[in-house]
Amino acid sequence: MNTKNQDMRDRARKFALSSLSRYDSSKKALYEKLIARGFDKESAADAVEYVVSFGYIDEKRQIENGGYNQ
Repeated sequence: MNTKNQDMRDRARKFALSSLSRYDSSKKALYEKLIARGFDKESAADAVEYVVSFGYIDEKRQIENGGYNQ
């Protein structure tokens, strides 16, 4: 992975973490928000999987707790 791609991936991960610190989101909604903010599809998908790997997005838990921002 070249430096530019690495930088975009790191920025996407930071943005995803920051976004989730304010409110719950589904994987789809977070991915779409990342794309809307100008991240490429690969970086956006990586960022979503990154936060999922830490349990920051748990759609089953969110549904059980009454929903989330889709």
